[in-house]
Amino acid sequence: MADTAAPKSRGVYLFTGFERFWHRFQAALISFLLLAGLEIHGFYDLLGFERALDLHVLAGFA
Repeated sequence: MADTAAPKSRGVYLFTGFERFWHRFQAALISFLLLAGLEIHGFYDLLGFERALDLHVLAGFA
C-alpha cells in the first residue's frame, strides 16, 4: 500500500521577523508602562516611587 501521509509543509508567515519582533517589543513595553504606572499610583511597592517614575518616563520615550 502506498504511503498517503501528507508532505511536511512549512508555515506561512504574513509578517517579517522584524515585524513580529517589533509587535512583541511594543506589547512588552506597554505592559511595563502599565505596571510602572500602577506602582506610581501606589497599588504595590516593588521598585519604589522614584525608580518606577524614572523608568516609566524612560519607557514612555522609547
